Amino acid sequence: MSKGQERRTAVAYFISRLNTASFIVPIYPLYLSTLGISVSLIVLVSNLYLILTLTFKPIVAYFIADRISRKLSWILALLSFIVGLSIYIVANSLREIVIAELIYNIGAVFRGQNPEIIVFERLRDQSLVTRALFQGELESLITIGLFSIIGGFVAEYNLKLPFMLSLATLLFMLVTSVILIEDVKGDVKRFNSNGTKGSFKTSLKTCIKSLGKRRALPLITMSLMIALIRSIITPLMPLLLKNAGFSIILISFTYASVGMMLVMITRFYRDRFSNIIFNPLSKPIMLMILSIAPLMSLLGGPLMLIASFLVLTLIPQLLRPLIFTQLQEFTSHELRSTFNSLISSIVSFTTFMVVSIISLLNLSIEVMLMLATIISFILTSSIFLLEYRV
Repeated sequence: MSKGQERRTAVAYFISRLNTASFIVPIYPLYLSTLGISVSLIVLVSNLYLILTLTFKPIVAYFIADRISRKLSWILALLSFIVGLSIYIVANSLREIVIAELIYNIGAVFRGQNPEIIVFERLRDQSLVTRALFQGELESLITIGLFSIIGGFVAEYNLKLPFMLSLATLLFMLVTSVILIEDVKGDVKRFNSNGTKGSFKTSLKTCIKSLGKRRALPLITMSLMIALIRSIITPLMPLLLKNAGFSIILISFTYASVGMMLVMITRFYRDRFSNIIFNPLSKPIMLMILSIAPLMSLLGGPLMLIASFLVLTLIPQLLRPLIFTQLQEFTSHELRSTFNSLISSIVSFTTFMVVSIISLLNLSIEVMLMLATIISFILTSSIFLLEYRV
């Protein structure tokens, strides 16, 4: 592959990693609360997409991404995001919010990990892929910071303005993705040795076998830990700040400050972060830091809440490329999207069950954070036992 093609692939991946939800994160729970939705329902609504992920993501991955086109699946994801956000902008009731959330998160079903898979199959060399994905994650952190700043401040004037900014960015992503993304169809072997495409059943068997493999199970458990902690804590963060006495303006300023920290960290320490992922000590250290994020939120106080938000934003971004590239050794090209979607569904199912139980119990925020703390310590211990057992 030429340098020009590598650059094109990198730019296309960066655009796919633009986190348009960052415009909305500072005000999403507050926006829902203006419609009379309780804290428990906020967490539940925020995780509705996990039902869709569990049921449809592997099927969509097999019939569209693996059998037709990864690019097509990504374009359909963007269209779903656009329609869902458009409904959010005009929504005035819980029913409309639920419809918007479901349609928006159909995009997650179509997206899968297709942008990452396209990079993997274009570059092919694992070290190059890991570094490229890692660079994309760092660049996405900059956009998360900037989008959080912008979204927090425009929300002071109208809580729907962040949704409009997110919609405009998605339209930009749609146009540029159509132009820049180069599909892998025809460049990578998509068939078995007998000339037939791999079946869904084959991918399911491969996924089940990987659950019992020593190298795969810790990686899947890490994904579960990240999903659980973020699904419980992230929707509650603005409410925690509000309970700490923060006004909407002060909450916006807090998100803006955190956003600026992320921009500064990734701007001035980009080269150091690029070396972290290849250090054998980095993974256990990052896991231990991530495991204490719920405890930091539980302890309360503005500084602790800001530190917790930084950890929940930064650490998963650093771990994700490592988890993805190491999991690829357990599958083949022709079923790569289906395999990754099945792994995602396993994580999503477990996450949804835990979050649903916690939400339906109508627990206080403090008890929910205490449960998140216990869960994080249990999963961290399990990962270390699986990863480093003799």
